[in-house]
Amino acid sequence: MQVFSHCQDAIEECARTRRFAVAHLRSDEKPRHMHIHDCLEIYYSMSGDKQFVVEDKLYDADPGDLFVVNPFEAHRPVCAEGAAHERMIVCIHPEYLQSLSTPDTDLSACFFRRPAGFSHRVMLTESERTDFTMLLRRLSAPQGFGSDLLQNSCFVELMVLVNGLYFERHGDLGAAPNPHANERAADILTYLNERITQPVSIDTVAEAFYLSRGYVCRLFKEATGTTINKYVVARRISVAKRLLSEGKTVHEACEQSGFGDYAHFIRAFGQAVGISPKQYALGEGRRPSSGPAKGPTP
Repeated sequence: MQVFSHCQDAIEECARTRRFAVAHLRSDEKPRHMHIHDCLEIYYSMSGDKQFVVEDKLYDADPGDLFVVNPFEAHRPVCAEGAAHERMIVCIHPEYLQSLSTPDTDLSACFFRRPAGFSHRVMLTESERTDFTMLLRRLSAPQGFGSDLLQNSCFVELMVLVNGLYFERHGDLGAAPNPHANERAADILTYLNERITQPVSIDTVAEAFYLSRGYVCRLFKEATGTTINKYVVARRISVAKRLLSEGKTVHEACEQSGFGDYAHFIRAFGQAVGISPKQYALGEGRRPSSGPAKGPTP
């Protein structure tokens, strides 16, 4: 199996094969802006990550940290300035993952069936890192007869490992520590998400926190690696995807997700998701129903 050197290539391969694809990214592949896509994503930090943003959560990121992100969650890595940046990404088609699941083992559980107060991050031990990278190497090893079956088997083993580690750590979070690395940036993220479907601007954020417009912009960009405007657009697209998957019309999704301009919504959605809202509403990229399957036992 080919290991891609660009994230977008892996996303497109995942969409084309409707299975999974792996990308091994280094410093020459610049981190993407706040974005969403129609595949599930496992992000494995190897070096150079500073933080990882998912929706309204800002995590510290260290080598060996693993993040699980579903298609409805806007996200982006924030790399340390001047550091070599290396990471691996596994893009997974939701229908493929469901096809490998059983009534007792839902392999998509770590993406969709999370407990209250969940975290997107799993901090791996040295031995767990070895197990994870070994499985990724086996997935990409050249194979002959029966390679598709062997890849399926190895991929199932990988997903059992990821889900097992996730629910071992987060099966019962209780009073988990706040994952936000920067309290003020976290407060701004919370403020934005509470008003994501309402008119909101940099000026309103600055007024709410009694800060200057320029300082708010610098603070947010330093903490998240993106601008307030780009973050708001990405989050609204995430909301729109959810509304479309629930059967709302394109116009309803536009209005209820907070976009005030229909043309801007169509353009922004297409750029972020890769297809139009109408195509998405017709079923492309939807995650399948999880049914009665149970999550892994911690």
